[in-house]
Amino acid sequence: MYKGLLLALVLLIPLAGCGVNKDIHEAVVQESALLSTQLEATKGEVADLKETLAQRETRIVELETEVAVKEKQLASLSMSGDEALQEIEKMQREIIALKREKAEVVEEAESLRLQIEDVKSEKEMEAAETKSTYESLIGELQGEISRGEVKITRAVDRLTVNLVDKILFDSGQTEIKGAGLEVLARLGEILKEVQDKQIRIEGHTDNVPIGGGKLRKNFPTNWELSTRRATNVVRYLQEKVGIDPTLLSASGYSEFRPVAANDTAESMAENRRIEIVLLPVDVKGVLEELTQ
Repeated sequence: MYKGLLLALVLLIPLAGCGVNKDIHEAVVQESALLSTQLEATKGEVADLKETLAQRETRIVELETEVAVKEKQLASLSMSGDEALQEIEKMQREIIALKREKAEVVEEAESLRLQIEDVKSEKEMEAAETKSTYESLIGELQGEISRGEVKITRAVDRLTVNLVDKILFDSGQTEIKGAGLEVLARLGEILKEVQDKQIRIEGHTDNVPIGGGKLRKNFPTNWELSTRRATNVVRYLQEKVGIDPTLLSASGYSEFRPVAANDTAESMAENRRIEIVLLPVDVKGVLEELTQ
């Protein structure tokens, strides 16, 4: 099967969310740039596949015509002797070769049709699974969502859980608070049931530089702070919740992917966050295949 087709044959659906403001919406759209690029690339691949299928179907018709012509010529031969026998044998070999080629082309065309159907079916299953996970998270974290501590968004087969930092960490700290551990435990039990998705934990900060003293010694910049927080969340999900570590990754983005303007206390609080992003597990493989 063409792995590169796994992100194709799907049109981007409108972003769905709960408590999502304009800034959050724009951030998720921006974060989905990689997925959009992959979709555009694989649309071209699907178009090529369909064109190949059309060519095979045209060739089948041509071969059927050639076989019919050869068989008609063979039936009308009136020559005799060795010359006639040689011509008959030649035409018989040509007919056999044409029929063999036709059988191979028919088999290839059928294989192409099945691949396209498999892609459609797999994408439908992925979309249904993502929707189910989204609905489970909405139900489980309804209290936190209503208090503005958690936001959940979904686009195609990508799902993002945005947790404001105050629910997980004290100011300038990387150790997860008790209340945050409780939220991660509930969230993690749902994520454990997710199949064929990578779970990327992203740490984000506002644009205030790290203060002096011991804090600055431990975290010279917001890069170190955001990365350590993301790593601690990953370790908890692996060691305490039991999520498969091969599906987990941690990334720190410092202050450079804000979802708000950093011009008020409220907007800065929005930027200090942990995002848990679910992506197709084969994204990296798809990109590698498309560049070959």
